[in-house]
Amino acid sequence: MHRRIRHFLTIGAVLSASAPVSAVPVVPPSAAWNAWGRAASCPLYWAPGAPLGPVPHPLPAPIEPGGRLLESSGAAALAEARGWIEVGRPGDALEVLATAPPAEPSARLYRLAALAGLGNWAELDAALDSLSDADLPPACGALKTRWIAEAAAGMGNPRGAAAAWDELRRARPELGGYVDLWILEAAAMGADDEGGLAAWRRLVDAGLPEAARDRGRAALADLHERAGRFGESRGLHLALAAESSGAERARHWLGAARLADLEGEERAADEIRRRLVEHEPAHAAGVLLDPAMRARLNLPSLEVARALVRAGRPADAEPFATAVVESRASDAVLQEATLLRAAIRAGRGDRQSADADYDSFLTRWPADSRVPEILMDRARLALRFGDRAAARREFQEVLVRYPGGRHADDALYLLADSWQDDYGIEPAFADRAIEAFDRLVRTAPGSYFADRSEMRAAHLAFALGRHAEARRRYAAYDGSESAREARYWLGRALYELGQRVEAREIWRNLSRGDDWYALLSRDRLGGRPGVTVALTNPGYRPAPESPRSDGAVLLADPAGRTAAALLEFGERELARAELVRGLARVGSDRGRLAEWAEGLVAWGFPGIALQVGVRLGENGAGQTWAYPRAFPATIDAEARAHAIDAYYVMALIRQESLFRPGAVSPVGAVGLMQVMPATGAEIADSTGWPQYDPAILTDPAISLHFGSRYLEDQLARFDGFWPAVLAAYNGGPHNVARWWEFPERELDAELWIDRIPYKETRNYVKKVIAQYAAYRRLYAEAPASR
Repeated sequence: MHRRIRHFLTIGAVLSASAPVSAVPVVPPSAAWNAWGRAASCPLYWAPGAPLGPVPHPLPAPIEPGGRLLESSGAAALAEARGWIEVGRPGDALEVLATAPPAEPSARLYRLAALAGLGNWAELDAALDSLSDADLPPACGALKTRWIAEAAAGMGNPRGAAAAWDELRRARPELGGYVDLWILEAAAMGADDEGGLAAWRRLVDAGLPEAARDRGRAALADLHERAGRFGESRGLHLALAAESSGAERARHWLGAARLADLEGEERAADEIRRRLVEHEPAHAAGVLLDPAMRARLNLPSLEVARALVRAGRPADAEPFATAVVESRASDAVLQEATLLRAAIRAGRGDRQSADADYDSFLTRWPADSRVPEILMDRARLALRFGDRAAARREFQEVLVRYPGGRHADDALYLLADSWQDDYGIEPAFADRAIEAFDRLVRTAPGSYFADRSEMRAAHLAFALGRHAEARRRYAAYDGSESAREARYWLGRALYELGQRVEAREIWRNLSRGDDWYALLSRDRLGGRPGVTVALTNPGYRPAPESPRSDGAVLLADPAGRTAAALLEFGERELARAELVRGLARVGSDRGRLAEWAEGLVAWGFPGIALQVGVRLGENGAGQTWAYPRAFPATIDAEARAHAIDAYYVMALIRQESLFRPGAVSPVGAVGLMQVMPATGAEIADSTGWPQYDPAILTDPAISLHFGSRYLEDQLARFDGFWPAVLAAYNGGPHNVARWWEFPERELDAELWIDRIPYKETRNYVKKVIAQYAAYRRLYAEAPASR
């Protein structure tokens, strides 16, 4: 998600985290305690049997334009505190609870959870001792027992901890080896070496899923470190790093490097940190920006600058690149630094400074092999600023000076593209563009450029009203990459030429399936172009109801019962691993698979249900679960608030994250709607969000809140035109602002979509709209009784 979002984030968004299944009613001060105390499950974490659908919660406190709270009611404070506990921010929860009525039972429960999360064992122990039997709902007894055990372990009372753990085993036998995992983790924090090692030995034999064993290994590493066995701890961290990636791998590498330092093995520590800089630069800023560490690792300024750019920190990288440019380094190093600084400056939109760096390079090293690449970069920068005449000069220079070079095809394609942009100003440019596209087809046969050029030339002929020429071009296409595209547009050209029987036959053949061209073809056959794909925002459309299920089929499986118990303790990732393991035993029985999918959605695991739907196939129940109705209450609330179609939100989530709240993309986008951490920081800054932490992006409600506001802003920016909005979500609004000027936009929306320059973004737009249409067909257009 590459964009800037402005929004006033409310407390209500935090509260509705994971609704409807993992959000639990927060009791407002006016609510009767006895009703809360009779809850079927402990109202801290969701558990099977908790209410489905919209969950009652207090209204958010008012927000002023800057995002600051104008007032804070006790109910709003409780809501916010529970939200912080959901996303692993217990310290923030404690701060908020200071404004909540201390006598509220829910405030006591949340305070205990926050103290446990912070490891404040003495304070937790005192708070637990002060509780009476009536101070917590009976359903919270098992959770209380776990806290008693953790507090005892943390305070160095292994006998008390063991007694509490034994009580928990008796109360929740379905947890099995997970109690040993918690014993190990508590022992690691409390330095109970004997108890921790015994728990680890039992854990190894328990046969738990890999996710649980990895947590156990991490806890064992902490236990070894506390016992002074730094080598064993370091080995575990390195083994875990080898099996992970991203932030998790970086955390283990940093831990291993720190332990190597403690052992006096500086060379080994430095080698680990160098690996971190090379392979996980996004998480190496602390090393890169520490002068002492840079000196210790002997990191050259140019290497630091490169790594900071890869880490997404170009502003921090530029001074290092400048230092090299202004140094007496060798020509090879100066060349690299000059080009790196030019790229950084171009990235932040400083065309004048970037061009100065490019000019400096071309003046000092005119014969360098990278000159054509520099000319291409300058041309692209000119295009970014709308200076197509300057860009064309650079492209033509590449073609004249390097006619057989590796950039020639790219230059010719972009030159043709630029001529097409301006044919409304200079009609002769249209034929120049077509000639250039045709030349690419001849000179680069079989390449992506040739394939796309065939389509572009045919589409341009169609846009010019030269339908006979367009028909000839579409009919001549014999590739595979764009075969359905060519057939669909051949039908459109035939239709414009009055050959409607032939056109309808083509569309009839294409209409089988659910892809973009099948949807368009069905609409054409029905005489209602665009009705299914709904390219213009219709405003608010409600989300479909979630299936009514208590997940009984899951509870009939041992893994499901274990998952249900884990959910009572907030262990969603461990519960997910158990459910995946249980699902693997279901086999191929379609009826049971469908029942499992229904239960998985009800329990808040739509991503697993989606996989079941794909296994079941495209028809019937398979299709229903392949397009799950997940988080409907929260999605509906955001759709209503931002006047958007809830089905589009669901389709976008399906494409972005496959309904996995904890999803992290290769570029670092997080959560259901794949918000970039930097984007989240901008939102937090503009809304006055306190102590921003990217961890909140895994909260479904916050992800939905940010993403929905972005959609609303872009719908306003791009006149309610969904293809442009979706293109902005994937490719960035700055790019779409340029594409918005394509002459095709006002002529034909379908032509505009097929002209989106980036293949990934073009396909993304088509896929999301196709998935939107599938959601509408399955739910909005189905009988009400469905």
